Amino acid sequence: MFGQLRKGKANVETAKGVKLKDREVIGEDAVTITQKKAINFFTSIQAHDGHWPSDNAGPLYFMPPLNEDGGWGFHIDSHSTMFGSAISYIALRLLGEGPDDGEDNAVARGRQWILDHGGATSIPSWGKFWLSVLGVYKWDGCNPTPPELWLLPDSLPMHPELFDDVLIEREHVECTSSVIQAFTLFKEQYPDHRTKEIEDSISRGIQYIERAQNPDGSWYGFWGICFTYGTWFAVEALLRCNKNYHNSQAVRKACEFILSKQLPNGGWGESYLSSSKEVYTNLKGNKSNLVQTSWALLTLIRAGQWEVDPDPVDRGMRLVINSQLENGDFPPQETTGVFMKNCITEFSSYRCTFPIWVLSEYRRAQAQRSAIQ
Repeated sequence: MFGQLRKGKANVETAKGVKLKDREVIGEDAVTITQKKAINFFTSIQAHDGHWPSDNAGPLYFMPPLNEDGGWGFHIDSHSTMFGSAISYIALRLLGEGPDDGEDNAVARGRQWILDHGGATSIPSWGKFWLSVLGVYKWDGCNPTPPELWLLPDSLPMHPELFDDVLIEREHVECTSSVIQAFTLFKEQYPDHRTKEIEDSISRGIQYIERAQNPDGSWYGFWGICFTYGTWFAVEALLRCNKNYHNSQAVRKACEFILSKQLPNGGWGESYLSSSKEVYTNLKGNKSNLVQTSWALLTLIRAGQWEVDPDPVDRGMRLVINSQLENGDFPPQETTGVFMKNCITEFSSYRCTFPIWVLSEYRRAQAQRSAIQ
């Protein structure tokens, strides 16, 4: 999609990018060049009516990939599951694929994965329903789903899993942080409008965020993967209320958590499994992800941690700068969006917007550092 939008656009950035060596000082020119290339690329993929189109990838029904083990997952990064495998296999057969068709014998491999893992009868109730609709499974085999199911504890094998919170409205750190940021900005512009109500709301929101912090300093993110995302949002809210690395224990603990997850290459990479397991989980192979690296760096820079020890931020910024492609774009990587703990979705523009954002914040931090020195 990005390539199609760039066709016919004049003045597309072709300047040579920056590649930094390990421990090399990051000069202002390196940041500026990288930032300009990224902005020029992002400008070039803007549609004629002014908006930025983007893929809606991630969930199974948008882009179902065959995993190396022969099965299909629930989303494009997922391990193989019976639900994803059985439904995908049947869909291929309905579309006309033969029992041994597909690249590298994909259909046969998918069938073998299903048989090796107990057969299609092992599919969850949602899958049994669809199999019955298609007429390949008896309705008698569908498990009844009484409303009391939502009252069962998570320890039981029949608990609602990703639908556990669907019928109950939960507080979210990201939403609370966004409201606090909006209220503080509004208060700056209109200090005399409903002042007490707004101040009370901000105070209660901050109290919730501080209570919601985990013992390790992190916050759980509901709408992005996962603790990296939630922690960034929480810290932004605290910063809007004049709390920072120097005067807030909560912010310091948050920065310590972020620093503890930095990878040897300077980046951060959090797996989608963090959302469902509710425990921070690295990407497979300890790979880094530029979007999550940007979230982590924004947290450290904005909180003021870089003023105490700039090395972790500099290491992360070298990775961001060195990862830029020649056309100004950044490489597509693992999905970073999530909802309902198990539903993973990809926002393609994130790989441009967040590196641009952190480059801007880092450039501002550089200017502040130079002014102090």
